[in-house]
Amino acid sequence: MSQLHRINDFNLGQTWARIRWNTHGSGAAFDRKKQSSLSSGMKAFAEGQDFCVISFLDTNAHVSGRLLHGRLGEFAKAPDDHHLIIQPLNLTLDDLPLRKAGARSWQVGIIFIEFKTRKRVCVHATAKWEETAGCLALEVKQSFFHCAKYIDPTHRIARFASSGLREFTTAEFAMAANHGGLIQQLADFLADQGVAFLCTVDRNGQCAVNHRGGKCGFISVNAIQDEACLLLPDYAGNGAFEAVGNIWETRRAAVFVPDPERGYGVCVSGSAEIFDGQVLQTEPFVSFSGAERVLAIYPQYFQVQSWNNDLEPLRRWSFLSIPTTQGEC
Repeated sequence: MSQLHRINDFNLGQTWARIRWNTHGSGAAFDRKKQSSLSSGMKAFAEGQDFCVISFLDTNAHVSGRLLHGRLGEFAKAPDDHHLIIQPLNLTLDDLPLRKAGARSWQVGIIFIEFKTRKRVCVHATAKWEETAGCLALEVKQSFFHCAKYIDPTHRIARFASSGLREFTTAEFAMAANHGGLIQQLADFLADQGVAFLCTVDRNGQCAVNHRGGKCGFISVNAIQDEACLLLPDYAGNGAFEAVGNIWETRRAAVFVPDPERGYGVCVSGSAEIFDGQVLQTEPFVSFSGAERVLAIYPQYFQVQSWNNDLEPLRRWSFLSIPTTQGEC
């Protein structure tokens, strides 16, 4: 048995999920696709992309997701089977711990996705920011081609602001302490979105990022016991349960939602839990027809990332701690 499979055997969350939903066979089959290095196909795919989504823990240990983008042909390089070099042009990620002076290596999750071909490569790695070269140096720990399920080939990630761009600002989100207005703005934003990236972390601090797709509005804003939350339906997949297993282990998650028309992305991070079984036949879950599970994220941190048409920094990060006590969200 390889070292990679021995590591998977000790992923308690994935083991729990595969037992609960009886996916031992399909989960094991997917595990066999995972590698501890990059194949030639993975390297070629990554080097052919000009953006990725990264999942990491910020300086406050909150799960976070960001879009990194650069010039096609320069953005991603794989010098060998065990390393990736990411050279992003949007260096506005001031909270990215990898960019701090003297920062140690961090465990990150990366996803490269090509919507038109419905291909995606996921990478788990340790990463360090190389200030002189202006790049992320990644040492690959695990990599795999993910399945094409739920990827809309007509979707695109536009890394420029359209003429109708409406940027959110800190003051606008704060709504003069009217946090109910913030939640309504989030609900309105998500009603237009059909693609998201679910960011999670396991008990060992390894971050992961997974694509989620559906009809516009598939992520809803609701309330559970009077506490505001994002509800994300989870349908039958490959049975590996990376994200679900991580949530079971750490009770933390974030969802990063890039808006291809407006030219910005929204990341909501907080505590998380999993609902399944008979409870899905009750409100507020009953609307998720066909879902095997529903993931709930209780917003604690809300972040906005913007980018413009010449790929130069657009400093519009807004960090807002959202009160989660009853009646304030």
